[in-house]
Amino acid sequence: MAIWRYAISGFVGIGTPEAVICAVEKRFLETGESSNLTFVFAAAPGDGKDKGLNPLAHDACVHRELGG
Repeated sequence: MAIWRYAISGFVGIGTPEAVICAVEKRFLETGESSNLTFVFAAAPGDGKDKGLNPLAHDACVHRELGG
C-alpha cells in the first residue's frame, strides 16, 4: 500500500492551492489512494462553502484534522 503525504498551505481563502486539492480528490475518487489523510492547520484553507479542503470531504478520505 502506498503512503501519500501532502503538505498544503493557505489561510482561509488566501493562497489555497485549489488545483492540488482537486487533484488529490480526483486521485481518491478514481483509485481510492490518498485516503486517511491528516490535516494540520491554523485556519482551514477555503471559503467555508465549496473551496479549500471541502472537495476532500469523502468517507475514508480524511482521517484526522488538527486545527484552529
